[in-house]
Amino acid sequence: MKNPESNFNESSIAIDIYNMDGVLCYVGHVAENAAIDICFLPMGIYIVRITTTNNQVGFKKIVVR
Repeated sequence: MKNPESNFNESSIAIDIYNMDGVLCYVGHVAENAAIDICFLPMGIYIVRITTTNNQVGFKKIVVR
């Protein structure tokens, strides 16, 4: 059930993944809470940029081992 106070649109969230050199490694659109297969990424640290359809932006650091 969607939080009525949330401005997030569940239909499409843009995902961009950058390596620590700032190189864009992945671009995609997913539904909220969907899994993304990143097994193709080499080991390292990445920054994930998440953008909702109403242009809310968030960032998350991930480590691929």
